Amino acid sequence: MLSTRKHVKLFAALLAVVAMAAVVASSAAASVVPGKFSSSTIKLTTTGLTAKHKLESRTCTPELGAFNGEISGNTAVLEGFGQTFYSCSSSSVLEGAGILEATYDTVTGVYSIKFTGSELPLRSPWSWYNPSSFKGTWVNGSGITKSALKLENATIGIAQSSGAAITLTGTFSATTGSGSLLTLSH
Repeated sequence: MLSTRKHVKLFAALLAVVAMAAVVASSAAASVVPGKFSSSTIKLTTTGLTAKHKLESRTCTPELGAFNGEISGNTAVLEGFGQTFYSCSSSSVLEGAGILEATYDTVTGVYSIKFTGSELPLRSPWSWYNPSSFKGTWVNGSGITKSALKLENATIGIAQSSGAAITLTGTFSATTGSGSLLTLSH
């Protein structure tokens, strides 16, 4: 059986470990800072994103050819009051999130864009779905190379009919509203 003094030392050691873990966790959480757009306007274009539900997929493009929006600080709001509309194969429609928040991870050196939007159900080629926020990776362009916003199996929400995830994969080209280079900094 341990003596009281050994209990106190063991307890103090455990508290030190917990305190160190909390410091490490808080410093990691503090490593994400707001990103700064280089313009007050944004235009996203794509040759197609792949929307997937279970084993079925559709190719989707912006309904009007591009998503245009206004930027304030690290947030962009796309036309449609923060909601996007895609035309998809098989004559179907996908509604999506259109409020974008830019961040930079000072530890990994990666820019990300968080998509948020409606809290109400949205349409998909398969059924109405409950949207969730999701992230894409931003890669700055330079010269004539446009910046890219990449989505890789990003879960945009859960289909109400099946309870299964709906994901998006693909790349947007990002420019200013007038077509000039748009970048992120921190």
